[in-house]
Amino acid sequence: MDTTYLCVMDGQGNAFSCTPSDGVMRNTPAVPGTGLYPSGRGNQSWTEPDHPSCIAPGKRPRLTPNSALAIREGAEVMPFGIPGGDQQTQALGDDLAARGHKVEWWAEDDWLPSGACAVAKDLKTGVLWGGADRRRTCYALGW
Repeated sequence: MDTTYLCVMDGQGNAFSCTPSDGVMRNTPAVPGTGLYPSGRGNQSWTEPDHPSCIAPGKRPRLTPNSALAIREGAEVMPFGIPGGDQQTQALGDDLAARGHKVEWWAEDDWLPSGACAVAKDLKTGVLWGGADRRRTCYALGW
């Protein structure tokens, strides 16, 4: 029905975070020898210097999808992300409101801006923890 998101971590700490349903991937070539397709979402960036989404040092142009890895050097990795097209990058409402932006909040039980998933490793016990948002068809599985 919408964008998908997937994150995985194994017992050795290898982590993977992706948004495999990026619809524009149909029109991008595979990287030879890797089986990977680069996202065609670069079309959301602009080269005009006055455009809010222009590419420039220190700027954060609008870009979806935004699957991510939180990394602390030598300590931990946490793959995380959220599906949902343009809603993906709008999950930090409190920060935007504090910066003076007008924020219109979604209903708490609305499925569209939801679906966050993450995997983290407890550094003391080595146990992997997974979490998935209950508002969408999301799962946290382990074995």
